[in-house]
Amino acid sequence: MRDMVAFPRLMRGALLVAGLWCVATAGALRAEKALDDATGALWDALRMERMIGVMRREGLSHSFELAEEMLPDGGSAYLRDRVEDIHEPGRLARMVRARFAAGLSGVDTAPLVAFFTSAEGREIIELEFAARVAMLDPETEEAARARYRALVGEASQDVRLEATRAYVRANDLIERNVTGALNANMSFMFGLIEGGALSMSREQAIRSVRADAGDVRRRTREWVYSYVLLAQDPLSVAQIRDYAALAATPEGRALNGTLFAAFGAMYWEVSHALGRALAAEMAAQDL
Repeated sequence: MRDMVAFPRLMRGALLVAGLWCVATAGALRAEKALDDATGALWDALRMERMIGVMRREGLSHSFELAEEMLPDGGSAYLRDRVEDIHEPGRLARMVRARFAAGLSGVDTAPLVAFFTSAEGREIIELEFAARVAMLDPETEEAARARYRALVGEASQDVRLEATRAYVRANDLIERNVTGALNANMSFMFGLIEGGALSMSREQAIRSVRADAGDVRRRTREWVYSYVLLAQDPLSVAQIRDYAALAATPEGRALNGTLFAAFGAMYWEVSHALGRALAAEMAAQDL
């Protein structure tokens, strides 16, 4: 539930990055307010700063892959510095905190804090972090995908797989990530268009993104299940079911929606800025 915003890794191999819900950086920073005691306790329980750090690593890795694909020499040192600036941890954290505080305003976070500070909750968080970092390795990611494909093909009625499916449904992980991925494509392409690297209108970019929806959904489903199965492998079926039940509560739904909105705003800014940066690098190389 707590860190399944996975857009960057879903886009690998295409001229796309990640994002959701267009929010201007300046507006997000103006809207930022200090976390109150309740949201601050949940922020700490979820290890949000650490989560942002992992997502930063994903974003940097993906950005440099895009530069290798799109530029003859992978880009200049200036571009690498610009990519680092775009992913500056403090800037990312400020954008996420603004949405985190706003999204959970008025929500009773006590049950969530109680769970994520319990021994079981802390174990789940550590497992999710470990799996997220492990999936940065292409071989590990492919092994996780292969495991999922084999499990679906050989034991589609497996009790453990059914519990995992219930967890994925409770968090609406497939559709939320698909929507985020498609909007991410538009954000990145808009940046390229504005920078003069793509000769098309925004309307054409939107149509191009929509045409890719089927493939995005297929890749999204496989990534999500591969990751969740890896993260939850040490858990019992009962623990997975309990975790899904927490996600289905009003507080769990509020947290899930807030995390997608908060990280979506962050990713929108990152992907758009990256599109502009790559477009500027292309223009400089053409001089």
